[in-house]
Amino acid sequence: MLTIRKDMGVDYALVAAVNSMRKTIAVAGSKYHADTTSGATTGDFRSPTTTTLQVLSANATNTGTGITLANEIKAVILRHLVDVFAHSIADTIVTISAVPAASDDATTITLATAIQTAWNAHGTASSVHYTNDSNTDATSITTAATARTSLNAVKALINTHIASAPLGNSINLIDP
Repeated sequence: MLTIRKDMGVDYALVAAVNSMRKTIAVAGSKYHADTTSGATTGDFRSPTTTTLQVLSANATNTGTGITLANEIKAVILRHLVDVFAHSIADTIVTISAVPAASDDATTITLATAIQTAWNAHGTASSVHYTNDSNTDATSITTAATARTSLNAVKALINTHIASAPLGNSINLIDP
């Protein structure tokens, strides 16, 4: 999504048409989203650019990297679920916000289980995506090691899922 100031003479009807066309392209192209969830918009108003939100932490290989990855995945999921430029509607069914952050192996297992459940439900949540995403993680999470395995799998699924959108950007008009 590109963020553009409203005072630049951009025609509201044109913006609505562009965003609507992206939804049509998403359906026709079997994309999950009309836009990627943006990580950041940079550049000035004449030439804005965006980056796609992605999970960037290293794969989980031990307690420390498992904690870091679990907490980052939670933050990315929470941001992605409410992105109405990507989705047809915000995903308000899937919730993980109440699950505490990971701080040791036990809390990583708890958070990884919640993440896996939330992620698996999000892909096929009713009316959320333009094309449903049936890619899920089936890891049986019973130990810190299996939690890390699941987190690594979900990281890959999330990064692929968020990027599934037509090329280019939607436009979000903001006040100057």
